[in-house]
Amino acid sequence: MKATLLLADAVTAHEDGTFTVLRGGINLTTGQGQGPFLFNGGMLVRLIFAKTELGRHDVMVTCVNDKGEACTDHFSRSVVVTEQRRVFSLCVAIMMAIPQVGRYKFVLSVDGRPVEEWPLEARSVGAKVGLEVTK
Repeated sequence: MKATLLLADAVTAHEDGTFTVLRGGINLTTGQGQGPFLFNGGMLVRLIFAKTELGRHDVMVTCVNDKGEACTDHFSRSVVVTEQRRVFSLCVAIMMAIPQVGRYKFVLSVDGRPVEEWPLEARSVGAKVGLEVTK
């Protein structure tokens, strides 16, 4: 099996197994202060199974912090691989509060085995209020 994760502003799966991505490749989110930070976007989970992997498979995506602790609810779904359908493009709508500044990652597991990761860093940025007048 080949697995791919991709974080984006938006993703859409199509019936023919293809997908559409808007501003894909996000690995940084920013906000004011130390958190929480709101992230609103989408994740593409692309799975290509081998002919020898027919049957039902459980797919799960979890966001964990740098200590490996889950920090949000997880996404889970089952797929059934057949001779006619071995490619899956799953789209996950994400609206989550990232607890604080730090490094996170989304972990994709299939049948309880981690197979792919996608990093996400939450970083604080300084707020500029008002206008600065220069001469």
